[in-house]
Amino acid sequence: MCCCSSNEGVFTWLSAVLVNIAFISLITWGATTAWPVGFALSAVYTAFLLGMARWLEVATQREYNTLEDAINVEAEVIEDENDQSSPSAHSPAAKYPSLANLLYGLGILSLGVTGFFLPINIVTSCTGPSTYGHPRYVWKTDVSALPANVQEWAADDSNVYQDGNVGATFAYLPSSGITIFQGTDFSLNPARPERLWTVQGGSAPMEHVEYAYSSPLIVVSDTTVCFQSRPEQQLHTNRAQLYYIYCTNGIVFQKERSSDNNTNTSPPAGHYGRLGSFYTVDGALWFKEAVAIQQRNGDSGTMVYSLNTEVMVPTLHSTRIPYDSPDNDNSCDPMQVTSRRALLTLFVCSVPMAVLSIALWTTKQVPSMGITFFVSISLVYISTRLAIEPELGDLDGGPPFRLWFTLSGLICLTVSAYLLLSIDSSSRMSEPLRSSLVASAIAFCWGATCLFLDPVNDHDNLAWWTLWNIFVVWPLILIGAATNSISLLVMGGLGFMADAFRLADLGESTLFFFLVFSLTGLAVGILGYYFTTRYQPVIQRWTQAQVKESNRWLYLKYQRHFYSQDIVLEGSDNVDPSMLL
Repeated sequence: MCCCSSNEGVFTWLSAVLVNIAFISLITWGATTAWPVGFALSAVYTAFLLGMARWLEVATQREYNTLEDAINVEAEVIEDENDQSSPSAHSPAAKYPSLANLLYGLGILSLGVTGFFLPINIVTSCTGPSTYGHPRYVWKTDVSALPANVQEWAADDSNVYQDGNVGATFAYLPSSGITIFQGTDFSLNPARPERLWTVQGGSAPMEHVEYAYSSPLIVVSDTTVCFQSRPEQQLHTNRAQLYYIYCTNGIVFQKERSSDNNTNTSPPAGHYGRLGSFYTVDGALWFKEAVAIQQRNGDSGTMVYSLNTEVMVPTLHSTRIPYDSPDNDNSCDPMQVTSRRALLTLFVCSVPMAVLSIALWTTKQVPSMGITFFVSISLVYISTRLAIEPELGDLDGGPPFRLWFTLSGLICLTVSAYLLLSIDSSSRMSEPLRSSLVASAIAFCWGATCLFLDPVNDHDNLAWWTLWNIFVVWPLILIGAATNSISLLVMGGLGFMADAFRLADLGESTLFFFLVFSLTGLAVGILGYYFTTRYQPVIQRWTQAQVKESNRWLYLKYQRHFYSQDIVLEGSDNVDPSMLL
């Protein structure tokens, strides 16, 4: 029943996919109807996956045993006839059934999903059985504490949803004789965003490319004009797009800076949405930011700021308080709920997944256990950290646990590669190690990319991009070459594609884009040919020699330890040093 390459195997895989889709739809229906129903169906689905995997494993092994017995009988007959064994009679290599491998992996993941039903539904949230559509915190402003001449404007929330369409597209500064305006030079690129321009007297207009998607201009005084814009570097990323307030006298441009009185209840400088309301009083700029639930970690409401245009430090006049609704328990702490859910998740989801993954890896050498092991260990770490520090779930600082995935991925990647080079390639242990190699490489690549290329912290520049290539892309290529892993080589190759996109963004013409990609493609093709034909064999020989030397050193160290205890290793000359790892 080895369904890997036969026509029967194709239909077996298709059958498994259809059955899994049927079960997933049934579990989804049960979860939306009543969570105990979904929990029970998920448990049945988990048992079905693990049971089917075990049945396929036993049936495949029985088929291999039958074939091996037949070959042995044939070999005995040939030996009796020729009085020597046939060199062509070999036992079949019992490769692990791929479908059983898939079902074991799905079973481990399904076990985690089943356990996750409990913390989500047993530990209720602060806003009742479900928090969907409700903010965790709301921003409120004490209007009576504001200056009298801005209270009416601050109390009117209808003007905050004008999506930045407030102000003018040009402004004249009498003090300097400079005119500031917005526009696009369609002769360069019709698709480019609007830029900011300045012109003085009869001189040619000057384009300021660093201010993209700038809002209409707000005249604060005869010497100052303000506007909101996104930094140019953010346009090339998928991270949250932050807007900033800029003010200028036509010559010098100043950016809004972080407020000195910002605390843990106020956000950092920068705004997630385009500001929709501006008000100028006595040379100060007042503005509002409408906060959506999706933008600031579940916050909602309106934030009122005032900006001193001379020092460019905003003052936040709003306060972040827990959301109060008719079904909200004010005595409930959302952080405590997160901590309790994480702690329960640790024992009913993360730990069971890790234990079962380790058991199937060590006893059966199931290939997919390399992936589920890394996933489960990561869940153990994340659950533990959230149980101790629930505030880590705040996404305002970027994707959480980037450092964990970077370091754990690098360590697991290195260890998997080392062990893979230490054992025989025909060993069944090599398959789980290869899956662990790929899973840890993906985690390392994602975590390191988030750390190196962080546009919010001004990391999206040439220097950080170069470091990313040196410490992320090339290590993946070198380890992939040493272990002969196509997956790692592909990930490293995708890094070159990212480089091409990054270089192409430096220009704005189609011809420049074509030249960058064509030349990069040609260079990668030539480099790949020489790398795989000349350098990869050298890398493999060198790494194997280093691993053998390291294993020999470890073996001698352990041997001296055993001899110091007056213990004699029988047949020590035939011991494989890698077996001591």
